[in-house]
Amino acid sequence: MLLEKKQAEMEIQEAREQREKQQRLAGLLKDYNVYAANALPPVFDVCRFIFSSIDRDTKIENMTISGSQFQFDARGLDAIKLLTQYEKNEFISSIQLNKVVIEEQQDIFSFSGIVKRPIAYPDASETVDNKIAFYKSRIEDYQHADAVRQTRLPSEISGRIRDILAGKRCRTESIQYFITEYGLEIEYAIRAAGNNFFPFCRLSQTGMN
Repeated sequence: MLLEKKQAEMEIQEAREQREKQQRLAGLLKDYNVYAANALPPVFDVCRFIFSSIDRDTKIENMTISGSQFQFDARGLDAIKLLTQYEKNEFISSIQLNKVVIEEQQDIFSFSGIVKRPIAYPDASETVDNKIAFYKSRIEDYQHADAVRQTRLPSEISGRIRDILAGKRCRTESIQYFITEYGLEIEYAIRAAGNNFFPFCRLSQTGMN
C-alpha cells in the first residue's frame, strides 16, 4: 500500500515537471519566434537568395539592399522567365517586376522583393530538454548580437567595414548615417565586381562579430 502510494506520488511529481517543461518550452518558442522574425538577415544571405534564381544570361547593373528588402536593375534575355523563377523561390516574397524595356533583343528590367530568412527549429523527434536547450541558446545568441550592436561606436563599425571593403577591392562611393527603429544604421554605396562583392558580403557577415 505504501509502495503504491509512493509510486502514485512520483507519477504526479513527474507529470507536474513535464507540464512545467512544456510551459517553459512554449514560452521560449514564443520568444524565439519574435527574435527570429525581427532579426535582419545578413547581406550575404540576402544576396545568396537573390542570385539563386538568376541565370548566366542576366547581368545585374545595380542593386539596393535594406534589411530584407531588395531592388535591382538588370538586363537579360527573358525577364518573364526570371519572374517565374522568383515566384517559385520559397525564400523570396512580394516579388515585383516593375518595368521591362526591350532594347537590341535584350530585356532591361527592374525587380523588387523581400527575402524571407529561413528560421531553424529543432527536429520534432528531439526531447523536450533538447528543444529547451536549443531555443535558450539561440535566444542568447540574438541577445548577445543586440548587445554588441548597441555598444559599438559608429567610428568602429565604419572603420571595420571600410577595411573589409578595401581588402576585397570594393570601392566606396558614399556613406550615410540614419537613425531607425533598429538604432543607428550605416548605408554604404559601393562599386565592385561580382567576384569581389560576394567575398566582401561573406566576410562582413562573420568579420563584424
